Amino acid sequence: SGQSLTPHFDSLTSEGTLLTRAYSTGNRTIRALEATTSSLPPLPGISVVRRPESVDLFTLPTLLRTRGYSTEFIYGGRAMFDGMGSYMRNNGMQRVIEQKDYPSGEFTTAWGVSDEAIFDKALSEMDSLHATGRPFYTLVLSVSNHRPYTYPAGRIAANPNEHKRVNAVEYADWALGRFVRKARTHAFFDSTVFVLMGDHGARVYGAAEIPLASYAVPILFYAPAILAAGARVGDLASSMDVPPTILGLLGGDYDSKFFGRDVLSPHARPGVAVMTHNNEIALMRDNRLAVLGLRGATTVYDLDANATMHRIAAPDASARGLVEDA
Repeated sequence: SGQSLTPHFDSLTSEGTLLTRAYSTGNRTIRALEATTSSLPPLPGISVVRRPESVDLFTLPTLLRTRGYSTEFIYGGRAMFDGMGSYMRNNGMQRVIEQKDYPSGEFTTAWGVSDEAIFDKALSEMDSLHATGRPFYTLVLSVSNHRPYTYPAGRIAANPNEHKRVNAVEYADWALGRFVRKARTHAFFDSTVFVLMGDHGARVYGAAEIPLASYAVPILFYAPAILAAGARVGDLASSMDVPPTILGLLGGDYDSKFFGRDVLSPHARPGVAVMTHNNEIALMRDNRLAVLGLRGATTVYDLDANATMHRIAAPDASARGLVEDA
């Protein structure tokens, strides 16, 4: 509500294809990494990314390597955090760039170097990959939009010493806009599909089984030379849908083990969203949400036009079926 904090991202949505009803699978970054690489639903408890048995999974980077792609994960912090580095290396990433790989003197927060440094590194790496003549897949994870909400001075009007979330959002948006403006001048731009998205919403605390509003994320497919500008997809979508949608854009056949779907396919199956929150897991389909809790507890909600949840007192056959599917 009110004035947008993300004018740069907003302007990019007019040039790309935006999923307007997409949800993250969890409220931690590793859940997004899990979903957008392996298209796996969020298992209760520890994320797949942190499980030591998660080796040689069926992932987007692994599949792209079979097609001759170079693959790279670019992060601003230490890759040991939450097991991200080992997961990436064990599941198709040829290179992992982390905090130690940036020049000394970069502005650094508790989470790593600033977003602008991460994006500049990404541009440099993508130039090098493009120069080899091979296609490439780069996964970039920015970090500035986290507590303590610090960023370099002089980038936006707000004072970084205020340590406000809204200021960090504005800075993250500024850095993203700067990245895309620079990318437009690089040789790889016209043949590249960019997927610009949130990993999850702002963390919330309280008694809600599934705080649905905090799971809503923007997912923008941006490729002015390839995709229609200003398109909006209002179908229910999940971050798990990113890998099959990317492969749909690239074309070609493959035997899929992904749980997600190609949301841009004219023959896409109906969308679902799967989420985990604390001890609960949930499945959303159409305008209905089933939540499974501890000790066999089940709750079903109907969603109104504003995505407000209304508990169903007496579940009907459709509600019971949704619980069974969950």
